[in-house]
This record gives sequence, structure tokens and C-alpha cells, in this order.
Amino acid sequence: MKMIPCDLCGDKNYRILYMTKDRYFPIEGTFQFVKCQNCGLLYLNPQPGSEELQRHYPTEGYYAYRSGKNATSIVNSEKLNLFRSIRTVFIWALSRIFPSLRSEMEKEMVYLGPIHSGMRVLDVGCGSGDSLSFYQERGASTYGVEINAKACEEGRAKGHKVFCGELSEARFEEDSFDIVLFHQSLEHICSPHRTLLEARRILKPGGKVWVSIPNHNSIQARLFGKWFYAIESPRHLFGFTPATSVRLLTQTGFQVGHLHTYSLPGGPCFSLEYFLNDHFNRSNPFYYGKIQIKWWYIVAEPLFFFPRLLINLFDFGEILVISGRNP
Repeated sequence: MKMIPCDLCGDKNYRILYMTKDRYFPIEGTFQFVKCQNCGLLYLNPQPGSEELQRHYPTEGYYAYRSGKNATSIVNSEKLNLFRSIRTVFIWALSRIFPSLRSEMEKEMVYLGPIHSGMRVLDVGCGSGDSLSFYQERGASTYGVEINAKACEEGRAKGHKVFCGELSEARFEEDSFDIVLFHQSLEHICSPHRTLLEARRILKPGGKVWVSIPNHNSIQARLFGKWFYAIESPRHLFGFTPATSVRLLTQTGFQVGHLHTYSLPGGPCFSLEYFLNDHFNRSNPFYYGKIQIKWWYIVAEPLFFFPRLLINLFDFGEILVISGRNP
């Protein structure tokens, strides 16, 4: 464990918010979640070393290392899949009326522009490469950076050029990419500031960066506090708000393009489950690595639909998306 200054402003003054633990996997250890007194950036301090972190990324259990449907699927069952299919059609129909309900890939295409043959797209923290396949199908040359060797192999098997390691170690040529993506990965990296500087170096002039991260200024983060599921200690080393994410992009030389937030259907269920685990000493706690659906998830999800609609409309969702352009 190592004490660090704020990655955004360099200040060493912070306030302790919570003592946290790994709520996805039953691995021992406590972590100090703090807030910079100068700029408001949230981060773990002290931060765990690479060996400690590796224990919290089990290859067989971590969701980002699973491929295809299993990558984000909570459970496989015919009844639940039927429910999800009906929900998908229902939301698609409503999204024609309410643009805030459109899928994130639809929004991504609106802001990033058309994808065509000859474009080079890099996904940092690409996991097994599922997101890259979307760009590959549209003719782009797809590249990834991933620290997990097994996930790298799966990504390469799908036709992506995946470097196993950190972005700084890949040594990509300057001005070589049209788009650099960070799909729920920037918060995992030991220095988001240095990483975005490297992303800008390898982006072509006019190239775009797309960052998707948890929003620690969301309604859910405020309501649940240390039980907010997206804290995800110790894998998430940093926590961002709209203000700190804008400052991070501008500080690393990007022109901010847009910012929006959205809320996931199951998010409140996950946070509520963590709260219940701590307050009722439950013998069968919820861990994301061995997810099992509960009947009340299926009941609760439709109940959250209209609150989610309002949250998305007023930009208080727990997922924050920000894009930037390399001048």
C-alpha cells in the first residue's frame, strides 16, 4: 500500500469518506476512500500495489473477462431472458420518443460520428474485446490494451490486435488512432492523468476520446454512500464527478465535446443488496463474481423504470459519459 498525492491537482490534503472493502468477491482487506480537499477528486489512499490488486481480478470470476452474453449477463435462465427481450423491445419503442433512453452504442455513434473502413480504434481495458467487435463490424481496424492474459487471447481470437499490458507499455506511434475508448476502465488505472496524456499523444489531430466511468455525484451515490455499488474497491482506484472529469480532460489538452449520464436497470438492486448485507448479517451475501438473481430483482426492475427515466432526463445517473477532441 502506497500513499499518493491527488492525481488531478497534486495536492496531498484529503478527507476520509469511507472505509471500504471488496463487495464483489469475498477477499479480505479494507481500503480508505478519500476526497481531495482542493479539487474534489475521489480516490483510494493509500493505494494497493499490483500484487494485491491482482488478487481482486480473478480470471474466472470477473465479469469483464467473460465473453459474449456472459460478459454482462447476471444469470442465464429462459424466463429471465424472455423478460429481458420484452424489456428491450419496450425500451427501444420508448427510446424513439425519449432520446435519453437510447442505447449507449447509439449515443456513442451520434457523438463519435460514422465509422468507416480505414479508421483505427483503440479500446483501453478492452477485456475480451466485445465492444471492439461493434467497430470491427463497421470496417474499422480494432486495437486493444488489456492486462489480463486470458482476456487478451479471447480478444485476439475475435480478430482484434490486443496488447497485453498497460497503455504506456504498448508504445503506439504518435498520431496513429482516430478514436480511443475507455469503457469503464479509466477508474481502474493508477494514473488517469498520465493515461489521458498518452491517449492524446497517440490520437490523430481531430481524433476523439470516449470515456465512460461511474458518476459519484449521482442520486444513487448520494443515497447509498459507501454501499454505492460502483465504488467497487479496490478495483476502482478513482472516483469521478462531472466537474472532476471535465477538469481531467481539459487539463490533459482535450476539448470537451459533451457530457451525459445514465442509470442502469439493476444498479439500485446491487447497492441495496450491499446495504442489506451489512445491516442484517446475511449468511448468503451478494457477490458479483458468483451472481445469483433474486426474485425481487425481477420485481424491482420495472418499478425503477420511471425513476430511471427522470434520472436520465436530469443527468443524475450513476454512469457518466464524457467525450473529448484532440485539437
